[in-house]
Amino acid sequence: MASQTLNLDVGNLITGVNVIDGKLYWTDNRNEPRKIDIARFRDEGDHTSGTTQIYGRDFVEEDITVIKVHPTAAATIATTASTTDDSPFEDVYPRISYRWKYNDNEYTPFAPFTEAVFVGDEWTYEDIYKSGDIEGCKNNLASFTVTVPVGNPDTTKIELLYTETISQTVYIIDEHEITSSDRTAGTVTFTVEGRNYYKALPQSQLNRQFDEVPKLAKAQEIIGNRLIYGNYTEKFDLPSLTATLSMLIMVVLQQKPLNKALDLTQHIVLGLCLWISLAGNQV
Repeated sequence: MASQTLNLDVGNLITGVNVIDGKLYWTDNRNEPRKIDIARFRDEGDHTSGTTQIYGRDFVEEDITVIKVHPTAAATIATTASTTDDSPFEDVYPRISYRWKYNDNEYTPFAPFTEAVFVGDEWTYEDIYKSGDIEGCKNNLASFTVTVPVGNPDTTKIELLYTETISQTVYIIDEHEITSSDRTAGTVTFTVEGRNYYKALPQSQLNRQFDEVPKLAKAQEIIGNRLIYGNYTEKFDLPSLTATLSMLIMVVLQQKPLNKALDLTQHIVLGLCLWISLAGNQV
C-alpha cells in the first residue's frame, strides 16, 4: 500500500520546485516545505514494497522536511575529582554542549549547554583566615565524561562543544563519527581530561538558536545559492495560560532584633523567591 507521508492533494498544487546540489525542494502550502536527497532515495532506498524504505524502514516525514531535528536535551556529565593540587580546570568552570552533523553536511544548532562542571575542594574557616583564599571555590575537577544521544538515522557525526564562564567563545574539543553500534546503544560517551580544544566556531553559530523555516509557503525560489520562501506562514499561536505571580520576602536583620519597623538603612539581607503558578501548579 502506498504511503500517505507525502500528504499530496489535488486542491493544493505544488507551487514551487527547485533542484540544487542534488536535492529536490518543493512546497505546496499544505505541508511544511519538503526536501529529498535524490541520490540517497534513488540508490539507497528500497522501492519494491509500494512504499519507499530508507534506513531500514518506511520513510517518515522527518526524512523529507527542509527543517532538521536538532538536539533539545543537554549532555549528561559525570565528574572525577582531582587527587592532586594540580587540576587542569582549577581556575575555570567549563560548560558543555554538542551538535549533530547530518548526511547532507548540514549542522544543527547547539544543544542546551550544561551547568558549569565543578567539583569543590575541602576548606575550613581557619584556612580562609590564614590565606585569604577560599579553596572551596577552586575547581578540583580532574576529568569528566560526557554522554550525548546520537540523534536520527541520518546523523553521521557528533561534535562536542566547550566553553568557559570566563569566555564567550565556543570550541570544538572532540568529534565522533557515528557507528552502527552507537545507534544500537543510542548514546556516545566522550572523556574530557583537559582544556584541549582545537577549533573555535564562528560568531554566527553562537546566535543560531534554531533554524527558521516557515510552517507553510506558497512560493519558493533559489536566489544567490539561498533557498527563499514567499507568501508563507510562520510561528505558532501561544496557548491560553492562567498565571499567578507570587513573591516571598525573607528578611534577616544582622545588627538589630526584629522588634520594630523595618529600617532600610540597617544592614539587612533580602532573599527574594519568585515563582509562577501555571494553571494552579507551582514551578
